[in-house]
Amino acid sequence: MDHIVQIRKLLAAGMIVPVAGAGVSAATAGVPGWKELVDKGIQYARTVSDDAQALDKAQELSDANKLTDAATILKKALKAPKHPYSNWLNDVFGRPTVKNPALIQSIHNLCQPIIATTNYDTLLSSVGMGYTDRTLDWKQHEEIQSCINKGEPFILHMHGIYSRPKTPIFGSDDYKMLRRQTGYKTVLTNLWMSRHFLFIGCSRDGVMDEDFITVLKLMQAWFPGDQREHYILMPKKKIGTTEHRELLHSCNVHLVSFGDSYDELPNFLNSINPNIEEMMRRFADQRSAVHDSVVSILSAQPSYMLSATVSEFIRESLGIVYPWVATNRVKVFEQALRKYNTGQVSKQKQFANYQVLVRTEIGLEELQEKIDLWNNSGGDMTRLNNVEYINTAVVAYEMLKSFPKEMLEDINKRHYYLINYRYFKGSLESYYWEAKRWTEGNRDPRIYGEDRYFFENLKRIMQSLVDVLTISCEEIYGEKTTAKLVHELPLRQLLVVYPKLLTICNDAPPYKVLAELPWDKNLEFVDAQLVHFRRQKIAVGYNSDHCFKWNPLEDLISTDFFTVDPNESILGVNILEEGTNVVVEVFTNEQRVVIVNFDSVKKYSLAKGRFRNYVRLQQPSKIYCEVPVYTGQKGYCIFEMNNLGEYQPRISLEGLWQVIFNIPEAKADYEAYFSGNKDNELRPDVLFPFIQDVNLRHLKWLGIDILGVRVRYHFGRNADSTALLFINPFDGIAAPLSIVLFREKNCFCYDIRDVNGHMNLVVGFLDTGDIGNLIQYFERIDVHKVIVAGNEPGLMQQDRMNRSKIRDMYDVVFVSDERAIINEEAHVLHDVNLITLHDTKTEFEYRIQSVRYCE
Repeated sequence: MDHIVQIRKLLAAGMIVPVAGAGVSAATAGVPGWKELVDKGIQYARTVSDDAQALDKAQELSDANKLTDAATILKKALKAPKHPYSNWLNDVFGRPTVKNPALIQSIHNLCQPIIATTNYDTLLSSVGMGYTDRTLDWKQHEEIQSCINKGEPFILHMHGIYSRPKTPIFGSDDYKMLRRQTGYKTVLTNLWMSRHFLFIGCSRDGVMDEDFITVLKLMQAWFPGDQREHYILMPKKKIGTTEHRELLHSCNVHLVSFGDSYDELPNFLNSINPNIEEMMRRFADQRSAVHDSVVSILSAQPSYMLSATVSEFIRESLGIVYPWVATNRVKVFEQALRKYNTGQVSKQKQFANYQVLVRTEIGLEELQEKIDLWNNSGGDMTRLNNVEYINTAVVAYEMLKSFPKEMLEDINKRHYYLINYRYFKGSLESYYWEAKRWTEGNRDPRIYGEDRYFFENLKRIMQSLVDVLTISCEEIYGEKTTAKLVHELPLRQLLVVYPKLLTICNDAPPYKVLAELPWDKNLEFVDAQLVHFRRQKIAVGYNSDHCFKWNPLEDLISTDFFTVDPNESILGVNILEEGTNVVVEVFTNEQRVVIVNFDSVKKYSLAKGRFRNYVRLQQPSKIYCEVPVYTGQKGYCIFEMNNLGEYQPRISLEGLWQVIFNIPEAKADYEAYFSGNKDNELRPDVLFPFIQDVNLRHLKWLGIDILGVRVRYHFGRNADSTALLFINPFDGIAAPLSIVLFREKNCFCYDIRDVNGHMNLVVGFLDTGDIGNLIQYFERIDVHKVIVAGNEPGLMQQDRMNRSKIRDMYDVVFVSDERAIINEEAHVLHDVNLITLHDTKTEFEYRIQSVRYCE
C-alpha cells in the first residue's frame, strides 16, 4: 500500500492527529531533549539544593540512561511542583529563542482539528499562524472530550505543560500515576481507535514513552483485532529495520520516509498536504481580521499618529489602507513587525515600533480602568476579585514579556523603577502564573477573597506595562546635559539621588539645592555618595552599567571610570579608602573589581548568578553575600567569600529561624499558630514559618564593623514579622550582639547610631497589616540581648480608615544624634527630631532613589 496516498486522504478528511515529538521543538527553538533536560536540571538543582548525595545518584542514573528514575530524584530535590521546580521549568521552556518556525508552520498547515505533542513547551500555540491556541493537558480529559464532541480545534499536551507545574509527566512516579488516570486513558483510547496518529519528530523512544505503552497495552487487550493504521515519519535509513518491524507488529505503526535529512521534514509535510484551499481560507480570515480591527481603531483613536516608516510598512506588507493595527492579537502582524524591526538600526525606532505593536494588542484605556479600580478600591478587594481584572493582568504580563528582554533591561537601566522592580526579581512572574492557572482552572472567586497583596501585584503588572507604553523614546535613548556647579560646599550636606538627577542640598528643610548633575537620558542613577579625595569632595555613584565621578565645583558632566562588560550589571559599590587615595570596590553579577584613584583596575571572578547583595566589612576584612530566598526554602542563605574567592556557608535558613525561635514571644507565635490550626502538617522539605527574604548590610556598632541581617517571615496569615540581627563576625552569625523582633510588622528600613557610647535605632515599616506607628525609635539597644518591640515610642500613626493611600517607609538615615530623615513612598522626606518626635515634612516632585548625609 502507498502510505503517502493514504495519509493524504486522511488529511483531507481531517482524520489525522499530528503528534509533535521532541525533534520538533529542537528544530524550532533548540529546546533540550530528554537526556539534556535531565542533566541540566541536575546542574540547576546543585545551585539550590543541599542534597548532593541524591543529585549524584540522579546523575549516575542519567548516565546509565535511566532517565525517568533520575527525573524522580530531581523533582524531589527541586520540591516539585512548587518553587524552585516551577522556576526551573519556566527558565527552560518559558521563553525559547525561535530559530526556525518552518516545521511547526508546516504542521499547522495540515489543518487538522487536533494536534498532539509529548513536549512541555508551548511552541505549537505560540509559533506560526495556527488556527487555535487552545491548549489542553492530560488532566483536562473532560474538556478534551467536549472539544472532540463539538468539533472544536485544540492542542493536546499528552505529557503536560511547563506553565502548569503539576502536569509535566517527568519521573517514573508520574508515569505510574498516569496509568491510573482512567479518564485520560479513555479519551486517548477513543482517539487511537477513531483517528490515525502521525508522529513527527519522534524517535522510537519518543513514541514508546511509558504512558503511551500503557495505552497500547490496553488497546491490545481490549481490541486485539483492531486494524486501524498509524504512521511515523522517519529518515530513509530506518525503513526496513528491526525497529520498523517491531512498531508495525506491536502497534500497527507504519514507518514513512521523509528523506535523508531531518531538514527535509517541513518540505515533505507541505508536499503531502491536500488542504491548500483551507490553509488559504484561514490566512484570508486573519487578513480580514486585521483590516476590520484597523478600521475600529481608527474610529476610536483618530488623533494617534504612527511614524511614517511604520505606516508605510503596514500598507505595503499587509495591504491595509489605514496606518493602524488591530487590538486583535493577530500573529501575522506581530511576526511581520518583528521582522521589520530587525532592519532598524535606531533603537528609538525599534522601541517605538514595539510600543505600537503592544498598544494595538491591549488598550491603554482598559489597563488604566483596572488600575483606577485598584486605586479607588479603598481596601475592598471584592471589587477586584473578578475574571476581568485578573484576565487583564495576565494579558498585561504577556504583553510586557513580548518586548525583547534587552529592551526591558535598557528601560530598567535608563529609567529605574519605571518597570516595577519585582518584575526583574521574578516575584511578579509568580503572581502571573498563579493568576494564569486560576483563569485556566475553575475561576472560583473565593480562592483569593481578601488577598490584598495578590491584587496589588496584579496592579503592579498593569502599571508597569502602561508606563512602558507611554514613556517617550527620547527619554530612554538621549544625550547628556550639563551640571549646575557650586563655588563652595558647606560643612554638612545631603546628597539626594533621583533616577534622572543627583543633587547636593542643605542638610535641613527645605533642602535648598546647591549643585546638581542631570544624568544622560539613557541611564538612571542607582546610588551615589560624597567622598574626600585630595582635599576635595567628589560624588562617586553608579547605575547598572557605569561607575562615575563628579566634582560639583568643577565638572559640567560626569566622568565614567568603569563600564561593565556585555550581559553584566553592577550590583553595588563600596568605598574602601578615601583621602589621598580613593579605593572603590565594585560588585557585578560576574566579578569583583577594585579600582584605585579611578584608574588602576584589578578584577576577580565571582560565582555567576547565584549570589547577590555583597557586603564588605573592613575590620575585619570580610565579604558576605546571600542567595535568593524562596518561600518555604531550606538550606544555606548567608555565605562568606574568602581571599581565594571561595564561598563558605555561614548559616542556613533553619539556623536563622532557630536564633529567632529562641525568643519566647516568637516561639509562642509559632505554637499559637499550630494550636489554632490543627490540620496543618509540616512537610519535611519545607521550612516553617516561611522566611520571605534575608537582607544584609554593613553597620558600625560602638566603633567596630558589624553585619546587619534583616529577616522577614510569616506563618501564612496576617502581616509579615521581622527580626533585626546585629552580628559581630568574631562571635558568629548564630550569636547576635542584639536582636530586635517586630511581630506582624514588616520593618523595611532601619539605621543605627552611636549616641554617647550606646547604640540607638530608628526603623520604618511598610504600611501593611495593623502596624500602628510607621516609624519607631529605640535607645540603648546594645544593653539588651533581645528587644520585642511594641508600638512606642513612635510617630506617624497608620491610617486604618483610609486604605486607598499607602504610606510605605522606604529608607531611613541618622543625620545627628537627635535627627533622622525618613523617605516615605519615594516622594516625601520626613525630618524627625527623635527627642520631641517633631516631624517636618517636605514633598518632592521626582522619585527619590536614596538620601545620603555627608559632613
